[in-house]
Amino acid sequence: TVNVSENRRVRHHQTRSQETSFYKKESDRLRDFSDTVRQPHFRLSSGSPLSSIVQIGIGGSELGPNTFNQAFSYVYGDHCPFKVHFIGNIDPMAIEHVLQSLNLRETLFIFVSKSGSTLESISNYELVESYWAAAGLDNEVLKQQTIGITSKNSVLDRPSEYLNCFYIDDHIGGRFSMSSMVGGVVLSLAFGFDTYQAFLDGAHAMDNGCLTENITQNPALLSAFISLWERNYLGYTARAIIPYSAALSRFPNFVQQLSCESNGKQVDSQGKSVPFKTADVIMGDQGTNAQHSFFQMLHQGSDIIPVEFIGVKQSGLGNSTAIRNHDYLNI
Repeated sequence: TVNVSENRRVRHHQTRSQETSFYKKESDRLRDFSDTVRQPHFRLSSGSPLSSIVQIGIGGSELGPNTFNQAFSYVYGDHCPFKVHFIGNIDPMAIEHVLQSLNLRETLFIFVSKSGSTLESISNYELVESYWAAAGLDNEVLKQQTIGITSKNSVLDRPSEYLNCFYIDDHIGGRFSMSSMVGGVVLSLAFGFDTYQAFLDGAHAMDNGCLTENITQNPALLSAFISLWERNYLGYTARAIIPYSAALSRFPNFVQQLSCESNGKQVDSQGKSVPFKTADVIMGDQGTNAQHSFFQMLHQGSDIIPVEFIGVKQSGLGNSTAIRNHDYLNI
């Protein structure tokens, strides 16, 4: 039990290994469902074909899935027959920007809230309902074009009202929910279940790597120790994450949430002040854009900011000029 304030375990690694019947059952259900929805003859309750998917959620229910949807779209874009959108911000301008671009009859909504009571998500879904009503459409049809992702027995657990419901348990923290149904449903519908399963397999391999006792062969543990060293012994307050891939342009924000929300505490589990520095400030952007943005400060500024460079091996580049440009990244 790591989350002592709520007396909860941490089980997000089991969504990758699927070693429990709960996660295996949900995974099997998702495979069948996504295979059905992705069929060319599939029709929504409105009688229309599916052209757009909108996921409504906030925090980990938006940031992780949105980050990897963008990454997948660069590599597996030809697998996705739908337009995929995410609504997290409660700002009505942001929501209306999405809704005004949709054919509502051809849209499937994914409503994500573990508790079923998240204010931002509920408010945003209510705005969807108002758009639906303004278009003269039946609210019951909207429900049948909605998938709920929640915990069992929450107020959002309405399998008889919605097109479908998928579940996560209390031991999956929001910021670590990417590999649960929170990320799995939208990415399986968009890119196919097998593509998403390959992502889970890679994550599971990294999980297993955490068990390696030799720290030089355990990149996750080595990275954690380096971060502790830089923050507490060298006194560096920030760290930059720089992926040299447009597909990973949102990845620094994803890491920012994982690190700052998890480690950004000034008291321990007993409520006592910790005698050391905790989280560093995570910043970053994709290279080479960042080189023309804030790298002058990294090179010449008065503060030292460690940088984690992420290089990407790209294959399938058939254009000689594209190969040249990718070689520039390696330089």
